[in-house]
Amino acid sequence: MKNVNKLTCALFILMGTHTVQAEIHFNQSGPLTTMEVGASDAVNRGPHQSAGGEPGVGIKTIGNGAKLSFASLTSPRMSGGADSNGVYTIQSNERTPASHRDMGVFHFAKITDANVYFGDWAKTTSATDATHQTYYVGKDVTTTLPTDSATYTVTGMSQYSGSNLLSGSFDVDFSQKKIDGSLANSERTVELENGNIHTANSQVTFSADAKEGTTSGVVEGTFFGESANVLAGIVVFSSDHTKDISFGGAKNSSESEEITASTDAS
Repeated sequence: MKNVNKLTCALFILMGTHTVQAEIHFNQSGPLTTMEVGASDAVNRGPHQSAGGEPGVGIKTIGNGAKLSFASLTSPRMSGGADSNGVYTIQSNERTPASHRDMGVFHFAKITDANVYFGDWAKTTSATDATHQTYYVGKDVTTTLPTDSATYTVTGMSQYSGSNLLSGSFDVDFSQKKIDGSLANSERTVELENGNIHTANSQVTFSADAKEGTTSGVVEGTFFGESANVLAGIVVFSSDHTKDISFGGAKNSSESEEITASTDAS
């Protein structure tokens, strides 16, 4: 994993922002007390300049909680760039202004060829930090239920350390509105059970039960793209949020090529 990323004093400094409405779908686990994802706010100047309405994230104690676009946080100036796993890390260091010292630790990745991000956050790097939250946020939600079946290659993130990403595959039968699969690494295996696909409010989403040993949780996610080319979601263990997982992945191509999170920025 890369060393702590060097942040400039411009990080999370907002100039001329206002709230915008956008077709953004998102969800996150844990208490909404500090970090919150959603549609980004407009920024008129500076390194985070954006028209708004993109996948974004904000810290309630910084800039009145206004959300910056994830795309603006992927530059080497902001995050130091992605590591070899395609994961970006943002956290305070000796160069961080005092007003930003409580922004916590961000890890996030972007799904290839999609304006969709997933990751995790906590106030500290401790694996036992109870503030741990996972999230996903994306644009261009799938609005029409496909009729085919597909397999998605999926990457999961939880308490990211540089070598503990989860991987797996989800099998989807759109005609039967069913989804199942699993995520695993050397220490954890999480199974999706009783998965269903939903089509309410012109959005194609899914839910399932999660099982990790004797621990039970829930899964919530969304398909993105005209043909449901990618998906993203979260696994939530209400009894222990330190175990929560975010995930994202893409539909396998006809050649069964694996498509995972990349360093591409919007």
